[in-house]
Amino acid sequence: MRRKEGDKENAILDAATELFAEEGFHSAAVASIAKKAGVSAGCVYLYFRNKNDVLARVLDGFWDDLDNLATAAFAGAGTILQRAEALIRAVLSYCAEHPALSGVYLREMPEYWRVKGGERTPWHRLMDSIDGFFHEGLKTCDFSEKLSPQQFRLFVLGCFHSMVQHGYDRRFPQRERETWLGCSVQLILHGIGVFVPKEEA
Repeated sequence: MRRKEGDKENAILDAATELFAEEGFHSAAVASIAKKAGVSAGCVYLYFRNKNDVLARVLDGFWDDLDNLATAAFAGAGTILQRAEALIRAVLSYCAEHPALSGVYLREMPEYWRVKGGERTPWHRLMDSIDGFFHEGLKTCDFSEKLSPQQFRLFVLGCFHSMVQHGYDRRFPQRERETWLGCSVQLILHGIGVFVPKEEA
């Protein structure tokens, strides 16, 4: 996420992201977030209702960014699998470049869902984008008609989570990033590609 220099609200979000990734949501105190952001504790409450609101904003931003990447990739040129590759590379590169934010995603999604309740979130918009992409793949016969939207979501999200976890645990070493991205792309693309038995062709 892009931050404007001198922006206290975004400084608080940046500080919270780092502390939530390092210490966990429940251990990170508002006072600690404020100190790291270089503001007073009272300043935090000028921009956020409470610590729950801070977490919600951090992860809303994460899913907003990923949804924007998905929208750009799906609207790009090329075949559906080429656009899928563009998305995978963009998303995994984003996570590699934002390790603290990736850490919050890996640690705090259950808390995020508790905080958000039944509210529609940027995550849901991303799922809508993925569903639209899936149905386009059905029309072009790049995805099997036997695959349900739910299975497609679970596969894509499962691969995404595993790859982010792997990269986060290894702290995304720059010298290995291209190999890591290439392998991840191939894994996911092979998983969503169609393999139709000859007798059904």
